[in-house]
Amino acid sequence: MNEVMNAILTRRSIRKFENKAVPKDLLDQILRAGIYAPSGKNRQTWRFFVMREEKNKEQLRAVIGQALKNPAYTFYGADTLIFVMVDPEEVNGLADGTAAMENMMLAAHSLGLGSRWINQLKYCGQEPEVKAALRGFQIPDQLMCVGILAVGYPDETPEAKPRRDDLITYID
Repeated sequence: MNEVMNAILTRRSIRKFENKAVPKDLLDQILRAGIYAPSGKNRQTWRFFVMREEKNKEQLRAVIGQALKNPAYTFYGADTLIFVMVDPEEVNGLADGTAAMENMMLAAHSLGLGSRWINQLKYCGQEPEVKAALRGFQIPDQLMCVGILAVGYPDETPEAKPRRDDLITYID
């Protein structure tokens, strides 16, 4: 099996990370993989915001948890959060950001790191207190979050979940 197929078939979503910093050179490679994702008309509509400081993660975690009415809300203990943001007016923005997320998850896995796609800003990102917190982190109001990518050293090795076998239809 080639390296790309191996990365696709062995990547897992991580829910528990080691308390260990990810070196900046590895983060730079992950972000570069995101930038090299395909995008509609090569518009490259995404913007990435990287959060590493624990106090910032804790502040945002608390605001999101409050907005979701879930005080136990967590970022799974990831060292780094990468916010994939797009302009909601961009016709291909959501698809572009999604492709970037996948590229970065595969890159992280190929570098021995784990990742998890976190969706909650999709549900509460327009709440005034959440918008204010994001603005405080220099994330412009007009951007929409495709997802937060939690990145770090995995502290678990999840098994593959079963895949459905009724998802492909050949039309000859």
